[in-house]
Amino acid sequence: VALPKAEINIALRKIKIDEKIPVAVSKNISSTNLVNGIIPGEYFLLSKSGSKTFSTEGIKKEISLRSRGFITIYNAYSAAPQRLITQTRFETKDGKIFRLQAPIIVPGAKIISGKLTPSSIKAEVVADAAGSEYNIGPSYFTIPGFKESPKYAGFYAKNIEPMASGKTGSVSVINQEELQKAKKYLEEQLTKEMEKDILSTLKDSSDFQLIKGASSAKIDEFQSSVSAGGFAESFTINMKVTWQALFFREQDIRALVANFISSKHQELGAFKFEGNINYPAVSKTDFKKGEVFFTLDINEENALGADINNLKKELAGRDENEIRALISNKPFINSATISLWPFWVNRAPTNLNRVNIIIDKEKAL
Repeated sequence: VALPKAEINIALRKIKIDEKIPVAVSKNISSTNLVNGIIPGEYFLLSKSGSKTFSTEGIKKEISLRSRGFITIYNAYSAAPQRLITQTRFETKDGKIFRLQAPIIVPGAKIISGKLTPSSIKAEVVADAAGSEYNIGPSYFTIPGFKESPKYAGFYAKNIEPMASGKTGSVSVINQEELQKAKKYLEEQLTKEMEKDILSTLKDSSDFQLIKGASSAKIDEFQSSVSAGGFAESFTINMKVTWQALFFREQDIRALVANFISSKHQELGAFKFEGNINYPAVSKTDFKKGEVFFTLDINEENALGADINNLKKELAGRDENEIRALISNKPFINSATISLWPFWVNRAPTNLNRVNIIIDKEKAL
C-alpha cells in the first residue's frame, strides 16, 4: 500500500531592508552581545622578514664618473712633517694618476732606537680621468712632483681597498619613485603572507573576515642595496614588517543583523538574514584595546525567515482547506502550492517525515 505524503512548495515574502547598523568588534569578549551590537574579534600581532630583487625600470643616463678611494700616504723621508696641497698627484706603476682631494700634513717619521720608522696618514683621492679602467685594486703610488728630489723615494702611498665608481657610458639610474614602489610592494607581499599564515591556523577560516582599516603594518627594518640616484641594472631590498589585525566571523555579523532587523520588525518573528554584506572601511580603530568600529549599510530585499519544523507540525494531519487557511495567515509566506499524494488523499500525513516543505527562493516576492 502506497503511503500518503504531502508536498508544499512555498515562496517566501521579501521585505525591503534599508538600515544602518553600528558594529563594534572587540578582542575582549568571547561571545556576541547582540543587544549592544558587539561581536568578538580575533587579534593577531606578528612580524616577518623578507627580501626581493627588482630590475631597474629602464631609466637611462649618460655618465662620466671618476674612480675614487682612499690611500695611506707614508713619510719615510725625515722626522719633519710634509704639507701636501689639494690636487697633489699620485701615480701608479703603470702611469694612472689620482689626485688628493684636500690639503693634508703627513706627520714626520719617528726615530726609534736610532732608526727611521715611517709615519702615515689616510686621505681620499680621485682619478685624473673617468672610466672603469681606474677601478684598480691594491696598488703602490709615488708622487710625481717629487721626482727630481730625494723625497721621491721617501714619500709613497698604498691603497688596501680597491678604487671604485669609475664608469662611462649609458647606465640605469634608480630613482626615488621606483625605490618607494618596490618598498611598498614587498611590504604588501609580507603582509599578505602573514594574513595567509594566520588564516591557516584558524578553524573554518572561510568564515573569518578582515576589512579595510582593521589591520596595520609597520616597517621595522629597511635596507636597499642601491640608494636613490645610484646606478645599477637591479637592486635588492631587505625588510622586516610588524603587522597587527583584528578578524571577526561573518556568522556573528549575520546574527547581529538578524537581531537588529527582528527588533525593529517584531511581527516577523524569527528572521535570518541571507543577503549580501558589503563591508565598509573601519571608522575607528584602537589596536591597544583591540577594538574596531564600523557601520553596515544594509540596503536590499531579503526573504523572510521561516521555521520549517514548526510549520510541518502545524500542517500535519490537516486537510487541504485547513492547510490553505493556515498558510494564508503566515506573514512570511507569499504564495504556496499544495500537492497531496496519492490523488485520493485529502489530508496531510501525521508523520512529519511524510510532509515535505520546499522553499522556492526564486519565487520569493
